[in-house]
Amino acid sequence: MSTYPDAENCSHDEMKIILQRIKLLLDNFPDQLPEKSAPESKFADFLNFTLDPDLLEKTGSEVSALSEHLKRVFGPMTRVSGTHFCGRKVSQSAFKI
Repeated sequence: MSTYPDAENCSHDEMKIILQRIKLLLDNFPDQLPEKSAPESKFADFLNFTLDPDLLEKTGSEVSALSEHLKRVFGPMTRVSGTHFCGRKVSQSAFKI
């Protein structure tokens, strides 16, 4: 839940404070994200990714081979359960200003 009022109900002074806060955050935003080495990355399976030749032969198409690979990485229930790739939803509190 935001501690700021809805935009429709904001006074001019409140909006000015909010915009100043956003400017401060943007001015201090990092130039780049930190990089992790391949083994540390949760996306290690996708770095320098190539299709598995055996899967490609088994499925007969690149799309099907990729689909099978994704099922192996994220699990067969992701399509049914709606599980998020990172295993969790992003909290609204991550976006608080």
